[in-house]
Amino acid sequence: MVENHLSASGSVVGAVGGAIGGFTAFPGLAVVMWTGLRNVTRVEKNLAIKNY
Repeated sequence: MVENHLSASGSVVGAVGGAIGGFTAFPGLAVVMWTGLRNVTRVEKNLAIKNY
């Protein structure tokens, strides 16, 4: 099971993704950028991005 060690910043990124998604129809943009800047594993990236 993957630990959620970035929950505070992840919540902010999720909210930003929701706001961006309402305007641009690409809600995963913030999440893709966030996981790219963080040192997360490939499995964690897939788990985060697939929700969008």
